[in-house]
Amino acid sequence: MLFSSHKGSEVWTTTGFCDWNNGPRCVQHHELTSEHREAEIVQIQWKRGAQIDKMMAKSQSHVVDENRRVVECATDCIRFLANVI
Repeated sequence: MLFSSHKGSEVWTTTGFCDWNNGPRCVQHHELTSEHREAEIVQIQWKRGAQIDKMMAKSQSHVVDENRRVVECATDCIRFLANVI
């Protein structure tokens, strides 16, 4: 439930599994589902501290820094041209 969000199947997240005679087969089948793979990816990202909000903030910070350099360059050009004229 922690890593599968609202897409988690009820059997593996809330109601529980009770068919232990076919357990290995069911577990193997479940581990091949996209739902399980996505949950594993989220878990790894969570353990590494790479939550989506941090990744987005880093990306946004990079864009802000790049825009800051562009404005700085434009300001330097305007100052130079103002002194020449």
